[in-house]
Amino acid sequence: MKQLIFIAAFMVLIPCFSQKEIDTDTYEFYGDTRDGGEIWKHKKSKKYGVFYPTQEPGKFEVKFPFEYDKIEEERYFDRALVGSKNGKQYLLNADEETAMIGFKEVVCPEDRGIGEVDKPFLLVREDYDYQIYQPGMGVSYPRFSSLTPLMEGNYYNTGVLGIDGTLGLYDFQNMAFIFEPRFLDEISYTFDINSHCGREDLMITRYEGKKGLIGLESDKGVELLKTVYDDIQILSLETDWPSLKVITGDSMNFYSPYKKEMLLPKMVPLNEVNELTYLGDKTYIFTKKGKSMGVFSSDLSTYIPTEYKYIDLNEDHPEMINVYTKKKAGVFKNGEEYIPCQYTEIDPMSGVAEEWTVIRVFDKKKQGMYMDHVLAIPCEYDQIHEDMGGHWFAVSKGKKFGLYNSGGDLVLPLEYDSIQLMNGDLGKVAYLLKDGKAWYYSEDGKFEETKVSER
Repeated sequence: MKQLIFIAAFMVLIPCFSQKEIDTDTYEFYGDTRDGGEIWKHKKSKKYGVFYPTQEPGKFEVKFPFEYDKIEEERYFDRALVGSKNGKQYLLNADEETAMIGFKEVVCPEDRGIGEVDKPFLLVREDYDYQIYQPGMGVSYPRFSSLTPLMEGNYYNTGVLGIDGTLGLYDFQNMAFIFEPRFLDEISYTFDINSHCGREDLMITRYEGKKGLIGLESDKGVELLKTVYDDIQILSLETDWPSLKVITGDSMNFYSPYKKEMLLPKMVPLNEVNELTYLGDKTYIFTKKGKSMGVFSSDLSTYIPTEYKYIDLNEDHPEMINVYTKKKAGVFKNGEEYIPCQYTEIDPMSGVAEEWTVIRVFDKKKQGMYMDHVLAIPCEYDQIHEDMGGHWFAVSKGKKFGLYNSGGDLVLPLEYDSIQLMNGDLGKVAYLLKDGKAWYYSEDGKFEETKVSER
């Protein structure tokens, strides 16, 4: 008797595979599928199934029987449904026999932050691990327990997969690893660099409290720094030469993603390094100790001790570096002391032929002039006026004037009432006044007397 009841119930749940019309007294319409099928609900059993039209007009067949607690369209596929029963989910595809495989979970990748790809897929889980399902290909490797999408940079189709205690970077567009799994606790998208040195996305790795670095370029992940550092900090990303600060214990170095190498030949004390900058083709690292500053270049060709209050780099002339103590200023050139830090102010003569070859210095209210590393004009004059070529310099002290040449020679003593530089006009150097008389002075050292009224 029980057997007969079971057979009768089965016949109610599964109608004939071919009929002229659907019995609306027995079934309730639920919705259409995108491939021409119809989802119906059996009114008595409350189960769902799918009818598909046959080649014979007005006739239908049951493609998926009325045994599902719920059937919904999977929006990621054009021809796929998801049916739920007995705590599992089944992919219902009219073209495949996937309904035979039951999954604990079927997930649209977009719901997990993975962007749309050319070949659609679903994430399915039979037990504790997920796999990838593709129409016509079924379920495929890899099996993974976790998925963290990058969702940034150029890799919105890439995710971090957790596989048996390891992490790897998987490209769902090409269905391949771009960074093979290895023992890591975390892979996190950090930033991208986009400058004249090219485009590259950088990711920080972490394992047992240590950090490393991965570079993603041309859809390939490369380990730039092993996961052995205490910290990796981002520096100077807005420049054309981005860099990172790499820290181990009390020491640090700078790493260039562009050059794929450390910028310093060795680790240096952490508490002495403040920041870095780039000028020309060199990297300059500022050091700091207490309230004092110093600087050195990445190739160590330039070194300025950490004993100055402020250091100013010259963008137009990177070889020249101004240094300042509390009340004094000086200049280093190519790492060597060019002008001692003993002056109250330093002013390069921008109006002369070659800037920074002639530098005016001040000591309180007195002026002097450095020419090619040498104090050519002592810092003892009230005023110094130079010609446009930077070859002649009229100096004054009190009410008397004298004249220096570019070699630092005092060619006219400090005894004239006035000296006016002529910048080569009439082939002369200067116009001189003394005791009511006037002269032209020429480069060959000759004097030509003239009338006072002419100037």
